[in-house]
Formats: sequence, structure tokens, C-alpha cells
Amino acid sequence: MRIGLVGTGHWARATHAPAIARHQVHELVGVWGRSEHRRNEFASEFGIQTFGSFDQMATAVDAIAFATDPDQQTDLAPRAVEAGRHLILDKPAALTSQEVRQLEERSVQRGLTTKVFHTARYRPEIELWIEKTARGAWQSGEGRWLGTALSDSSGPYFESAWRKERGPLWDLGPHAMSILLPIFGPVTSIPEVGWEAKTLKAQLHFESAEVRVQLSLAAPQEVSGIDLTISGPDGRTVMPAISTTHQEAYGLLLDRFTDDGDTSDLRLGSEVVSALELVESAMDRE
Repeated sequence: MRIGLVGTGHWARATHAPAIARHQVHELVGVWGRSEHRRNEFASEFGIQTFGSFDQMATAVDAIAFATDPDQQTDLAPRAVEAGRHLILDKPAALTSQEVRQLEERSVQRGLTTKVFHTARYRPEIELWIEKTARGAWQSGEGRWLGTALSDSSGPYFESAWRKERGPLWDLGPHAMSILLPIFGPVTSIPEVGWEAKTLKAQLHFESAEVRVQLSLAAPQEVSGIDLTISGPDGRTVMPAISTTHQEAYGLLLDRFTDDGDTSDLRLGSEVVSALELVESAMDRE
């Protein structure tokens, strides 16, 4: 498919564009972003066309990939669907579960494929572990997603406005939920949630398990990292270390990106956003 890219920042430049550009089936044909200067620079770097408007790009491609903030993606994705374009969304798929469900409904009506780049679901080492673990009986879990995006002043996301506004729940929360939900099922309640320093801590209740998670975008480098341990009658299992790069994960998504009308990623995307909404509601009550 001929793909147009929305976004000209680090994430687009380091992951989406190079993965699409070197794919053997799909073609990166152009880019659109809010800054004319940045999109011209980006287009020159990757040897692609720049478009003066989102709608202009939507008429020239088969599919649109997003590498932008959730607010802009939520605004533009429905317009892409109305134009009959397949989608590759970034996480979270939208900022409300209702918006995700509406997007899925429109995609199904038009026979469009929509993928959501939940990175863990496109890393074979994590994907296989999830599939195996989901068959077990588990009662508890402890998970940490501790990043340095807002504590490392030399990092590419240190000035990220949407991360500062939305916090770790909406940036790292989708990663956590995209792993936990396929294993435990839907979140039923949030008995405890609160901040400790710059870390969001939440106790998640599922139908037959309790999982405690920690999320931070401002962790010290020495304690940063991702880990998840699950326990129950079947013993104890630890999520494997990540070995697949972001580009490789995106490449696997592209391998599975066809025009067959698959919206299964949106169903998971809706479940993920619903869980995040539960946590946010519990935070508001504190």
C-alpha cells in the first residue's frame, strides 16, 4: 500500500519512516505535519513528497500512519476513515473508549484495516509470552514501567507537551494494559491509586487477580526499566526482556498490514482506553 505519514518528530523519524521506507511491500510516499519547515526537512531526508494539508495527503495514498500526539490523532483519524483510508494508529488509539468504538464502527462499515502500534504486541518475544501466559491461572502481579522521558534533559521527549499534560497513564499505561488485558481480562475496579514522588501507583483488580503497577515518565536513570512478574497456582512467570527494536516491531506490524478489513487491534485499543479511563476516574476521586 501507498502510505502517508502524519508527524515529523523524533518518533516518526526514528521508527515509522525508516520502517515503512525499507519495507518490501508498502511504500512511504509522503508526509504531513503542522510545521511547513519541519515537514519539508523530513520529506527531503527520506526522499518523499510533502503535502500542504492532511486532506490533500489523504486523497493521494491508500493508508495513513500516525506518529503524532493523541489529540491530533483523535481529530484526524476519523477524517481518514471517511476518506476511505486504512490506518496505522499510535497508542493510545484515542482519548476516550467511545471515540475508539466509533472509529472501529466506521472502519468496519467501510471495510478498512486499522492497526494500533501497541509495541509489545509486535515484539515476538513478548507476544509469545503473552499467548503462553494467558493460558495459565494467575492471582497476582507486579509491574513497573519506569521511563525517563521527562527526567532526561538530553532525551528526544523531554519537551513533549502532551506527555507533560497527560502524564505516564496515557503514555506508558497503554503499554501496560496491552499486555495485562489479554492475560487477565478486563479491569473490574481500582481500589488504590495515587502518586509517590513522580510515579503513579495503581492497584488493578481483575476478575480473579490483583496486579500492582507503577508508571513514571520521570524516573532516575538508575531505576528506569520495564518488568512484570505474575504469580498464581501455576507458579511464577516473568516477562522476558525486550530484544526487538522499535523499527523491527513496526516492520512486523507492516508485514501484517493488509487490506482485509481487520480491526482487531481497535478492539484491543478500545479495551485499553476503557481501562485507562477507569484509572483516571479513580484518580479524580482521590
